[in-house]
Order: sequence, then structure tokens, then C-alpha cells
Amino acid sequence: MRRTLLILAALPSTLLAQQAGKRAFEMAGVTHKDIRCLNLYDDYIPIVMIQIEDLGFCGRNDKAFFERTDFTFKGDLPIQTSGGMINCGQPSTTGGMLHVLETVRQIRGEAGDRQVPNIKFGISTGVGAVNYGKNFGCTAAAILGSEM
Repeated sequence: MRRTLLILAALPSTLLAQQAGKRAFEMAGVTHKDIRCLNLYDDYIPIVMIQIEDLGFCGRNDKAFFERTDFTFKGDLPIQTSGGMINCGQPSTTGGMLHVLETVRQIRGEAGDRQVPNIKFGISTGVGAVNYGKNFGCTAAAILGSEM
């Protein structure tokens, strides 16, 4: 974990992810406390951590947040409840909808053994043209829910 956080410290802010997240929260009319599941673009673990920061769930390089937060499907802030793209070997054709499909399964209560309890809202992201060390070339964030 420390090694990953050191990598994060060397990367600048990813403005597009911040903007996409802010706009998604404004459009959905929800707050971070309403979100029970994050299914984020995940080609590499540091990218997941950067998005958690940029979406506003914690501050930049907040090591304590990552150490104390339970990210399992029954935890404080469930992420990648299906295992994400990393679990699939990061096949290029699954990247577009894999995260959205898992968020929909969670909200509909169809996730089986990995079902997040009491979920009404979840967020999914997509990132394209990752220019490591500079920014995310294009970023999308969608908040899905059962009560919108």
C-alpha cells in the first residue's frame, strides 16, 4: 500500500475526473454519503485510488482514509464489487460497460453473494486516453440509482 501511495503523490491532479464527478453529483442531486458502491475504471490500482480522491471521497494522498476504509462489498465504501476489469484481465471490449452493468446489478439487488446491503445509489466511471503523469484524456462519471 505505501508504494502505491508514493506513486500517487507524484501524479498531478486529474482535473477531468474531478469535473465529471462534480457534474454527476450535481445532476443526480445526491451527496457522497448517498453513494453505496463505486465501480471505477481500473486498469491499474493507482487509477482507482486517484478516482476515489478526485470524486471527492477523500483528500489528495489521504493515506489514513485508505487504511481505515473497508472497501469490501459489506464495508464502508464498496468498490469494484464484481472484481472490475482487473479481475477480467482488462480486456479492451469490456471497459465501456462492465462497471455500469455491475452498478445496475447492485441497485437492482441482483448481485448475489456480493450484494451491497441497503444500496440506492452507485457511481460508475470510464476513462479513456490515460496520459500517465499528466491527466485523463477523457473521463465519464455516472451516478445510477433506484430513486432518481
